[in-house]
Amino acid sequence: MENGLFLPLEVVNREYIGKLLLGVEMAVRGMPVFIGHKKWVIQLALKATEPGILFYKDAGKDEGFMRRLKEKGFGLVAQDEEAGIIYREYVDFYNRRHSLAGIPALDKFYTWGSEEYEFLNNKFYRDRNTNILNTGAIKTVLWGDSGREYFAQHIADIKKRYGRFVIFISNFTELNGYLSQSELAELKVKDRGPDESGRKALYNKQQCLMRLVCEAVETIKNETQMNVLVRPHPV
Repeated sequence: MENGLFLPLEVVNREYIGKLLLGVEMAVRGMPVFIGHKKWVIQLALKATEPGILFYKDAGKDEGFMRRLKEKGFGLVAQDEEAGIIYREYVDFYNRRHSLAGIPALDKFYTWGSEEYEFLNNKFYRDRNTNILNTGAIKTVLWGDSGREYFAQHIADIKKRYGRFVIFISNFTELNGYLSQSELAELKVKDRGPDESGRKALYNKQQCLMRLVCEAVETIKNETQMNVLVRPHPV
């Protein structure tokens, strides 16, 4: 495990192809590559007898294992898996993504595009150790024509099975069953009020959003000939 590239995966469907392509490229160049579930790859890195490079899913603020790897001489690099692309303003994503405050502790941070790069570069310009590079995202390498070719059979199978459809990408973590039954019961009996915070507030917000989604689904089904598919949150 000498001088290897460690590629931990948190959500395989989200990260696998891009990081696999990166791993293959580095392996062709002669670098050992370790790719797999986050827990096991990080354990391998911590046991490594020689320093390597960890490519993490975000800036990793307050991740204790990253401090330990730094002490072992590891290079720490990262790219945010989400990058706030659903937000109109990147600042809104930054304020919610607390891990981004850990960028100065990294050797390099790779951005998706100019909006993310310009915001983060302005945010951390006083820190001379911060090395932010606008490279584009590895997970987007199969977007566009190359992706249509790579996934051609998969696309054909989906069209054959579902016909014309609208898809909702759900991020309802709490309502998808992230909470245990006892936690869910506790949230339901608590009074709602202006002091709501944390998971209770998130649960109540997602209840409202879920009702809107259901109304949208009913409208689509009643007024069009399209099917409706819902992809739940990975949890």
